[in-house]
Amino acid sequence: MTTPDSPRHSCSLVVPMAVTRSVCAFVIAVMLLTACAGATREAGCLAGEERSVVETLYFGTNMPGGRVSAAEWSAFRDNVISPRFPAGLTSYKAGRNDLGMTESESTYVLQVVHPDSVQTRAAIGEVAALYRIRFQQEAVLRLRSISCISLNRASG
Repeated sequence: MTTPDSPRHSCSLVVPMAVTRSVCAFVIAVMLLTACAGATREAGCLAGEERSVVETLYFGTNMPGGRVSAAEWSAFRDNVISPRFPAGLTSYKAGRNDLGMTESESTYVLQVVHPDSVQTRAAIGEVAALYRIRFQQEAVLRLRSISCISLNRASG
């Protein structure tokens, strides 16, 4: 039982003011350096460059009962993909020839360079989902990377 005069179970630590200032200065310095490092990492582009996202999607062509034809891909690209990316995109056919147990499959590649936004991320996801459903695919490979872009324009 404690009484008003009995000591409480507490501990106090006496720290010299110089140590307290040094610790505070150290903590503030670490916080500032961390903030600067984050800004440098995020804005790590050179002068004249702009931070953008590069999305690359790989659409396989094998499906039950056949393959996605060039005409089917063109229609999908023109009617489903292009309206979602009016600023432009790059699309091309790629293939691989592997030896051994790996299956060889033609692939259509889509690349979109864009500022990062919720709307664009959603549009990329929609395109992949619609392709999987329409062409009975197990998956669409999506690579997303942060890049620094610039347009090197002709002078004069």
